[in-house]
Amino acid sequence: MNGISAKPTTKTDRQIERENVETVKTWVADWHERKAQLQTAAHALIRSIGIRGEERTQRLARVH
Repeated sequence: MNGISAKPTTKTDRQIERENVETVKTWVADWHERKAQLQTAAHALIRSIGIRGEERTQRLARVH
């Protein structure tokens, strides 16, 4: 035999529905994880810009 079944197995509507639900849950979890990563990166970028901006402002604000 070549390992291929002559009679393909069919899934019930319930099995297909469960698989679809799991797929969507995985997509949502991935989206939440990516959103958290992007928020963390955005906060880090804003902090780095803010720190540099403060240093420039402090240098320019000094009057001798």
